[in-house]
Amino acid sequence: MFSPPAKTTVPKSPQKSPSGDLGVSFSGFLNDWHKQGSLVTDNGQIGFLKERYRDDAVFKSLELNPLQTQRAEQYIKFRDTYHLLYNYEAVERTENAGLRRSLNELYDDFTHRYGNLNDRKNLDLIKMDAGGQEILSLERFDNGKFVKADIFSQPVSFSLNEVVELTDSIEALSASLNKFGEVNAEYMLSLSTHKIENISRSMNGNNELISRMKGDWEIFNQRVQFDTDGNKLNPIKLNEVESADIKILAEKLNHLNDNAVTHGEHYPIGELYGFKLLVKTENSEKEGLFLKENRFFIEGEGHIKYSHNSGRLANDPKLAVQSFLNALEKIPTLIEKYEKENAKLSVDLPVLQEIAQSAWRKENELKDLKTELSALDRKIQLSLAPIDQSEDKPEKTQQNGQTKYENSYPIPERLKEYKNEMGERLVIATLPKYESEKQAKVIKM
Repeated sequence: MFSPPAKTTVPKSPQKSPSGDLGVSFSGFLNDWHKQGSLVTDNGQIGFLKERYRDDAVFKSLELNPLQTQRAEQYIKFRDTYHLLYNYEAVERTENAGLRRSLNELYDDFTHRYGNLNDRKNLDLIKMDAGGQEILSLERFDNGKFVKADIFSQPVSFSLNEVVELTDSIEALSASLNKFGEVNAEYMLSLSTHKIENISRSMNGNNELISRMKGDWEIFNQRVQFDTDGNKLNPIKLNEVESADIKILAEKLNHLNDNAVTHGEHYPIGELYGFKLLVKTENSEKEGLFLKENRFFIEGEGHIKYSHNSGRLANDPKLAVQSFLNALEKIPTLIEKYEKENAKLSVDLPVLQEIAQSAWRKENELKDLKTELSALDRKIQLSLAPIDQSEDKPEKTQQNGQTKYENSYPIPERLKEYKNEMGERLVIATLPKYESEKQAKVIKM
């Protein structure tokens, strides 16, 4: 059923295939970061692209032992997620929290198992990758230790400050003026539509998980049995074990925990109320030693794998046997978590949809406003010439026996309305009021 731990000699670094292997056509999907020398996975094999063409590539496999294969697979997943995140944010100009969360999880998992990217034992693998130097830069040395680069916490392909938080169509207008210095209706619409799409994708994904979890919870409640005191029974059945005795079941689980080797796959070991019990072997490396850890799960009808205590088996026999039932009882908490996330996301949708609609609805009005702003700007520029050369001189008025000059260029009414709505986000330049004709003539700009 399981492979025994192998006692083999581990080569110091991955070895390339024999020189006679000319490679085969790469059957995987080629991304823009794939180039000649990139590490890739093809049909379950680790190798590199010997040649890279526009729509095709030649794949050459590497001779790796199982532990090296797992390390390379984890590295490739991490590297690809980094490029996906960077490229998405560079093109869409919006943050992708889901990909950033995945990037952090993959990095944490890799470094937990194998150490930092820049550790000497990882350099042979990473530098073998054509883009490995860029990946090594995702760690920086600070105060005697490696820390994560900025992309793990925030976008680096664009500035978060270039777009204000949108609360209404006036905010969209303000963002456009800040970025372009003019009304750009297409940009205003993009601010909201990109965020609407991201929120919709997140909510759809959450709704799918919620639906499957609710289905599992309903099935569990239909099948669960109780004792006379109303406590849930735990009738787990393990493969090759006939007894229902807790000690015997716990001994079997501990035997699996010590000896199972599933090579990263979820292997069935029994069932509880018709749900599959699974074990998965995860390999890691610490201080030059190769370690293995088994984790236990219970899989629902919706193919979601639930775990208790992160899948780690308790030392106490009763708690060890109880862990699968405890995992199922966490389903309502998980449902509540995703429902709260959706509730928070749904609050933003009406606001963003209003922005998207109003941006186009007011496009003509915004263009007229832009024309009025340009006309006002021309008048201001003309007024900056010496007063005695200007065609339009300020009008004189008498107040308290003194001559006072008033601005002769009134602000358009619609511009005043936008000023009232936007407040300090829109600044209107006007001529100063002069207290005397002499002061007006000598002013220099």
